[in-house]
Amino acid sequence: MEGQAKTPQSSSKFPNPETIDDYILDTPKNYIFLVLDCYSYISGENVTGEILINIVKSLPNASLKFIARGIEAVHVFDKTLKTNILVEDRAEIFNVEEICRNWDDELQPGHYVFPFNFKIPQYAPSTFYYSGEDDLGYYVKAEVFYHISAKIFTENKDIGIVHSRIVTIKNRDSLNKPMSLIEKSVVVPGCCFKNRGTTGLKLYLNNKDHCSVDGEVKFNLDPDNSWCTVPINHVTALVVLDVTVTTHKGDFKSRRILSKTERAAWINAYSNRVYEKDFDYTVDLKVSSEELNPSSNSTPLINCQYYVEMQLYYDVIFNKNPAVIRMNFHVNPGINYRKEEAKLPIDWNPVEAPISSFIVETKSILYIEKERRDSCLYNQQLI
Repeated sequence: MEGQAKTPQSSSKFPNPETIDDYILDTPKNYIFLVLDCYSYISGENVTGEILINIVKSLPNASLKFIARGIEAVHVFDKTLKTNILVEDRAEIFNVEEICRNWDDELQPGHYVFPFNFKIPQYAPSTFYYSGEDDLGYYVKAEVFYHISAKIFTENKDIGIVHSRIVTIKNRDSLNKPMSLIEKSVVVPGCCFKNRGTTGLKLYLNNKDHCSVDGEVKFNLDPDNSWCTVPINHVTALVVLDVTVTTHKGDFKSRRILSKTERAAWINAYSNRVYEKDFDYTVDLKVSSEELNPSSNSTPLINCQYYVEMQLYYDVIFNKNPAVIRMNFHVNPGINYRKEEAKLPIDWNPVEAPISSFIVETKSILYIEKERRDSCLYNQQLI
């Protein structure tokens, strides 16, 4: 869990002084407000919060419903007619839809608080949103989103007393320690099927915590050219975003280079002496729009990966192919929290109900199959 979404001003005991004037000026009306205890959650954690209700006019045969859903959806549009949907796939990650309370006679004027909690499934992917053209020119939209709603209805009719929240979820990978090092030994080819020796490469990720969308990634390369007969004359560093959308009509792939840095960096043959600053990098993980939130994910419909790729070029005429080392890194979703304040009456003195613990419905068959595949791969690795 990250941050606190609930503040003393918006809690069940204290109305917000900043909204008192607004409440006095507005005509009092039936009102519902959903409070979450945190800005974001990790898969497997409990979501906790409260439903605040202020009733000024009685409601006959009223019911309070709680809804929480996780949805994964992808849309692919035609190359020529961008408004025509070529393929659309959708999967329900989880669903909670429960009646918290029924008032068979009527819901009387007064103040009410309904605390609640439910557990996010461990398989739930990160909040995600991506749109743009794929490598073949198809326009792709893909998203994973979670929302919670509380509403009051009477006699099975919707009367517009509703409040909703978008919830940011991070997947279980955010609990793991970020990968910090990858090593590789590269053979440098020469002419006539001979080789010029080897170069040892170590690529370090220097972020102490997981990266996040619109954050930054820090990394450095430690090359060792001691066993190579030719010098290195320049290095290129790439930070790449790879998104693959899987549909019933095939895969749609998009590769975006977020950053490309080229540097002259001379390393002599038979040498491991380098200028460290030549190989230190800090790169912003900026995407083209603030609306985009392409977090690291692997789901039945969406696969999103970030990686650093280092390319080392040798000072030799007949070989222009670089030595390459690549390292994936995990990126959490950005937290787009919209701050809202509850407009509670000055004399707020609620009756608090017992905590409602909701049970998440069985996951989509797509997620069952995905989890089985992951489990089989894990068991094979153990063997």
